[in-house]
Amino acid sequence: MGWGRHSAPEEGAVRRHRPRTPGWRRREVSFIRRRTFDVIASGVGVLLTALLIVAGALLIWAYTFVDNEVHKQLSAQKIFFPAADSQAVTSLPADDAAAMKKYAGQQMTNGAQAKTYADHFIAVHLNEIGNGQTYSQLSAQLQKDPTNQKLQTQVDTVFKGETLRGCC
Repeated sequence: MGWGRHSAPEEGAVRRHRPRTPGWRRREVSFIRRRTFDVIASGVGVLLTALLIVAGALLIWAYTFVDNEVHKQLSAQKIFFPAADSQAVTSLPADDAAAMKKYAGQQMTNGAQAKTYADHFIAVHLNEIGNGQTYSQLSAQLQKDPTNQKLQTQVDTVFKGETLRGCC
């Protein structure tokens, strides 16, 4: 029904106009002033900066706290890596032996050392004890044959070893 500025009405069409009442007028679109926008944007930027600084400080504090706790806990355990030329290291597969030699003779005091010890020393021995089977697999076999003492010993040892490793 609405015709554009330059189009002609179809023959017989009735054009409808808006009422021209005294109170009617076009609404004007109101835009925010540039200065107001700049003040709001700057304020948001300042608040975001403050928030990120506080978050960063809290994250640094948390990292330091956790690092110190891990160090204290591991130091108290008095766990030492075997010497590089010891049979405990030389009998490991080549890649595991290389990882262990990095910390040979040192006391375990940080997470990287604990991960190396768990993944390249304890895990290798657990694999040997369990003949390549997991705790879950050995436990299922023990449930089928509960009188097997050798299997019971394997299950207990692998369970304790997996607990030491911190995973299952």
